[in-house]
Amino acid sequence: MCMLLSTVISRFTSQEQQRWLQAVQKRLGATTKTLASLKAIKMMGMERRVQVLVSNLRLDEMRAAKTFRKLLSLTAVLCKSPFIRCALPE
Repeated sequence: MCMLLSTVISRFTSQEQQRWLQAVQKRLGATTKTLASLKAIKMMGMERRVQVLVSNLRLDEMRAAKTFRKLLSLTAVLCKSPFIRCALPE
C-alpha cells in the first residue's frame, strides 16, 4: 500500500519539482541581468522597482517550492510508516 501511494505521489512530485526549478531559473536570470545592469539601474533611479520585481520572483519561487516540499515530506512519511508501525507495541 505504501509503495503504491509513493509511486503515485512521486509522479506529482517530479512535476512540482520542475515548476519550482523553473521559478528558480527565472529569478536567477533576473538577478543576473540586474547585476549586469546595476549602474544603469542606479542612474535611472529604478532601484526600488527592480528590488520589488526580484522580491516578487522570490515569493513566486517559494510558493512553487511549497507544494514540492509537502509532497516530498509525504513520500518520506509513507516510506517510513512500515517501520513506525513495526516499532509500535501491540
